[in-house]
Amino acid sequence: MSDSNELIQMLALQQIREAIGDPHGKLMQDEVVERARELVAERDALAAHAASLTECFDDLIASSEGVTGLHGNGEIAPWGDLTEGGRFEEWLLPLSQSPGANLAEVKAQAIESFAASVHRDSIHKPTLVAIAKHYADRIRKEAQ
Repeated sequence: MSDSNELIQMLALQQIREAIGDPHGKLMQDEVVERARELVAERDALAAHAASLTECFDDLIASSEGVTGLHGNGEIAPWGDLTEGGRFEEWLLPLSQSPGANLAEVKAQAIESFAASVHRDSIHKPTLVAIAKHYADRIRKEAQ
């Protein structure tokens, strides 16, 4: 196995251990695998819920003109002002962003953070940081 594959595996294992609340590796391998499965199931349930909420908002936007009373003057704030590209897009911008893209960004940041946390005197740090950056960039690109 090449050094880069070993470093990627170490990075992945550490990321899993941190995600399940076991950064120091005190749990047994079977416990780690089971907790990782639980986290994947939770993530999938949250992604399905987010998709459902986005669909509900899409239906609401398609069925109405906007929001009455938002400006406090009785006028309708049209959806075009509240969605991506509108004057007040920050209110509903997360609806136009895919949950997958947000999850990918969180994963990419976790990988970069882990690589940055490796002891500065480690002989593997430059290689690990380069691999982590490449892997994080790939995750971001695949999510687009």
